[in-house]
Amino acid sequence: MSKLDYTDSILDFYNFNDEVRVCKGFTIQTISNYPILEKDGVKHRDGDPVADAYGFYRCRNFFIYSVNDGCGWGVEPSYAARVASATFVLFMKNELEKNVLRTTEEIQELCRTGLALAHQTIIQLEVPEGKIGGTCTTCCGVIVPIIDNEELKKKGINSTQFEDIHQEGSKVQQEVKEYFKSITLKSKVLEKYQLIGLSVGDCKTFFIKNEQNVWTTEDLTYGSRLHAIGSNDPGGRIGIQGTNKRMDIRNAMVYHKILKWNDIIMVCSDGIHDNLEPQTRGFSPNEIQPELGDIKWFKLKKEQIEEINRNYSLKFISEVASHAVSVHQFHKMMMDAIIGVIVDRKKYMEDHPNNAVPNVFSGKLDHATLLLARPTF
Repeated sequence: MSKLDYTDSILDFYNFNDEVRVCKGFTIQTISNYPILEKDGVKHRDGDPVADAYGFYRCRNFFIYSVNDGCGWGVEPSYAARVASATFVLFMKNELEKNVLRTTEEIQELCRTGLALAHQTIIQLEVPEGKIGGTCTTCCGVIVPIIDNEELKKKGINSTQFEDIHQEGSKVQQEVKEYFKSITLKSKVLEKYQLIGLSVGDCKTFFIKNEQNVWTTEDLTYGSRLHAIGSNDPGGRIGIQGTNKRMDIRNAMVYHKILKWNDIIMVCSDGIHDNLEPQTRGFSPNEIQPELGDIKWFKLKKEQIEEINRNYSLKFISEVASHAVSVHQFHKMMMDAIIGVIVDRKKYMEDHPNNAVPNVFSGKLDHATLLLARPTF
């Protein structure tokens, strides 16, 4: 980890406000796509309270984030998601503010500890109305500047010497401090960053790269649903489920990615990425892959569907990114694409609250969270 710059720091958490939170090179928003219905003369939004939540700490050259999706409806999952996001972000903020030089492995271990602490905090939570704490899925992590290994090699330092990084007066510690002093404004543009992320459940993290104006997207959490048991199983979760206080880490992932200053990280709940899938958007398999013929979605294997979903959504995200001139515009275009898919289904439910929704309507109604960020600004 290189030197952290705390300039223009912003700490914030979701507070049931649907408005997009905008910082330099960074956006985050949680919304509800559920319809507004009327019962006994009183209008209410279906699915409230919102079960998605986020927390973030954004500074000049690093940030900490946590995106969480409460499992199910009601007070318990909503509390679980908000507690998890706040616990992780505040823990990591406190640790990184100690200004200790850390290796990737050390930061990864801190992230694991932060996630475990979030799980324990949910378990100990006292929810109103005598209910027990719920569960949530999560994508959380940090993006930090890193020391260029090539520069250190020029100084005769290799990775095996980093075990002495915390030893006061050691050669590696002195050389790293000298490296910090040599960083200029120009070289900061060339500085490298590292994403260190964790996921449990079906929230997703995408890496969006612009190389000579060619945009490509990678799903860093691919396969998180492959071993899910049924459509309501996110594959993993943190918190307390009934009397079970153990963390469900069946699909837990740890991932790293080296970033440049103009790369983009996209983190979202399933209310976003489900609506990027071709089946949810109303396409048949042969419209996406003509060689499949007239086969129906339910005839395909889970692995086939996952692969089709990945290829389609990655191309979709890359295409949107290529037409956006800023992170803020990218965010708006993505949210418009999601809302556009579900608007007819939502309106039908509002106009016909007692009717089943016809299959002709596309989209999936859900709580939805979208985070987009460059590593620096």
